[in-house]
Amino acid sequence: MAGNVYQSDPDAAPDSEFVPGGLRHLVAGNRGRLLDARRTPVHVTGVWAQTGFFEVEVDAFEDAGARWLVPLESASSYQFAPGGAMADGTDLEALREAVARCDVQITVTAGPSAREHAQRRLAAECSRAEVWLTGYGAPDDFDPQPFISTCSGWPQAQDWLASYLASRGLAAIEERITAGYVSNPWAGDLVLGHLIVMAELGLGALTARAPRDPQIFTADCRKPRRADHILARMGFVQALWRRARGEVMLYRGVEVHDRPAATDSPGRRQSPLISASFSRAVADSHFRSSGAAAAALYRQRLAPERLFMTFLETAAMNRQFREAEAALLSGGRWPFPEGRL
Repeated sequence: MAGNVYQSDPDAAPDSEFVPGGLRHLVAGNRGRLLDARRTPVHVTGVWAQTGFFEVEVDAFEDAGARWLVPLESASSYQFAPGGAMADGTDLEALREAVARCDVQITVTAGPSAREHAQRRLAAECSRAEVWLTGYGAPDDFDPQPFISTCSGWPQAQDWLASYLASRGLAAIEERITAGYVSNPWAGDLVLGHLIVMAELGLGALTARAPRDPQIFTADCRKPRRADHILARMGFVQALWRRARGEVMLYRGVEVHDRPAATDSPGRRQSPLISASFSRAVADSHFRSSGAAAAALYRQRLAPERLFMTFLETAAMNRQFREAEAALLSGGRWPFPEGRL
């Protein structure tokens, strides 16, 4: 495996050696590839008609070993090696019935009262984090460029965030949400639950498939707990980045393909969050993708009040990837689609 910003396989087999994915191919043990630009290899580890998901394990590249819960209807976003086992009979019929049952989209928006209430809470969280950072010895200002140039986070800021959220009883949900977002935000319902709560807070609009996990808002993931985490985290990140010295830019490279891009959530989708990069080189790697029919490169000045998560303070963004990533409120201002880098 070799690559520049991202790993890839220069000797990957051509698409002609695979068959288009469908429900018949969803059998544990079958091997295939995601229809992304680098044809990420995976194998199926489980299929559950009752919940409407199948699970794949990533077999190569930065996220090797990660397991994703994928909606059954997204089988067409994969291709499979010929000769694998095939679902048929009652098993196949159960998968078809599950797809029909789960074919539900939701749209979540909030009214002005909810938005105003959330903004008041967020302002209080920013003030609280500002006092906390000063008390823990954070500098009044810092230069983010050395971190951006190496696409490596600030260990001290990661320690500050971990301590801050632990003091609020939010450490466990922080680890789960950030790890899930970095690997695949649309896998299962974990991150989707956060996006629903963000939309209900008035931080953006959400249009996506309906949740399928009955436990999505239980235990430590109850809606009030998710809201506490969202606002506490945003308050901390915004207070931290307001101390950044100089002009800071965000970038995004957009690829347009002849065929629809692979996705784990077919159909129209809008998210409160969008990903960008502080690194021009990372965005440029997408802009210069050889597999794209067309591409565009965008930049925008950083607005700290839109930040939810960045590589600077987020440990999970510095494990398998080096993207200098920022997850920020989409707000309808960026002239490119929602989603990850």
